[in-house]
Amino acid sequence: MPIFEYDCTDCGVSFEKLVRSTVHADKIACPKCTSRKITRRISTFAHTVAGGSSAPKSSGHSCSGNCSGGCKGCGNSH
Repeated sequence: MPIFEYDCTDCGVSFEKLVRSTVHADKIACPKCTSRKITRRISTFAHTVAGGSSAPKSSGHSCSGNCSGGCKGCGNSH
């Protein structure tokens, strides 16, 4: 079951949602304003490799280094 990231086009809040089935994807609403005018963000995933993790290391800013390159949230490139 994937966790998708969304942006609300009405109030601008960003949120994550566990989507159990793509059939229910059209029923997702913003948790702040309950609008259904949302867009799904392109997001990355982390995976574990035998002997360690391949997830990026934190570079000391608020996104925890998990934004895989140019970070729109923090503006840093890591």
